[in-house]
Amino acid sequence: MENLATSKITGGRRHPLRTRRKYEIDRYPNEALTGPSVTITRKVRGKK
Repeated sequence: MENLATSKITGGRRHPLRTRRKYEIDRYPNEALTGPSVTITRKVRGKK
């Protein structure tokens, strides 16, 4: 799935072997913040 931005030597486009799973694409990056910790509950598979 990585490095698909470049084209192949023959000029063709690169295609991923598979698409990303739902748990691989949905979230925003976790950035560290100073101050009290905040717990965020998300509904995910497995209820955790």
